[in-house]
Amino acid sequence: MAKVCFLSGIEIPRGKESVEHYAPKSRVPKSLAQRSQNLFPAIKVINFVKGNLMPCEWEELKYERIYYAYKHWHIKPADKKILRQALNGMPKINPCEYCICSQYQQHCVKGR
Repeated sequence: MAKVCFLSGIEIPRGKESVEHYAPKSRVPKSLAQRSQNLFPAIKVINFVKGNLMPCEWEELKYERIYYAYKHWHIKPADKKILRQALNGMPKINPCEYCICSQYQQHCVKGR
């Protein structure tokens, strides 16, 4: 069964899988970042584009960030194809539903 990228909704091509720390390692304590509830399958290039954005920030900026990477980054044609596919439509989700910070509100950037 093929895995689907949590960030983009795209099927993950062979050799392009990474582990997404939905709440980034750089922005929450390591003990939270490494919990299984914070780890999701992702396509490497999409994960790289997300960078250290918190889930709510990613949801607001994902099209802008992917478009910028598509237009300005020097990336392999296969990765460019993935970005183009993402620009054609990604699922809209409630990031708080999956964000570990909803359980540990002191780390939530929205203060929820």
